[in-house]
Amino acid sequence: MPLIQAVLKTTIKAKISTDAAFAKDLYDITFKAMDKFQTAQKLAVQGAILGPGFIQSGSFSAAKKIASLAYAKEMVKLQGAIADTVSKAVSSSVDSFVRSATIITPPGQVVVTAGSPAAQTGSTTSPSSPAVIT
Repeated sequence: MPLIQAVLKTTIKAKISTDAAFAKDLYDITFKAMDKFQTAQKLAVQGAILGPGFIQSGSFSAAKKIASLAYAKEMVKLQGAIADTVSKAVSSSVDSFVRSATIITPPGQVVVTAGSPAAQTGSTTSPSSPAVIT
């Protein structure tokens, strides 16, 4: 199993790291989240100004909380982007790995064929020709 895990891990990692659509999604989501963070922070501070040079006490911590919530709400969208990308990479990697197997039936395997009752049973006498799953 360690060999299979290593092959799949390498393949999955390569698919995720070269997925241009995923990279764009990550960029877009994080850019938008940071933009919302900065906008919320500015608006919260502006709302706390009472007059020229006077800022309501505690307004910066309130602004930080509001901005952080805006950022966090946007970053939740990463879950969907990551889940979609990982599920596509895993499923296609496992499918490719399984389909790459060469199957050989060893001697002595029971076989059933059509024909008379005597001809319907038997066993293989030598390995089969290699078969590939398609």
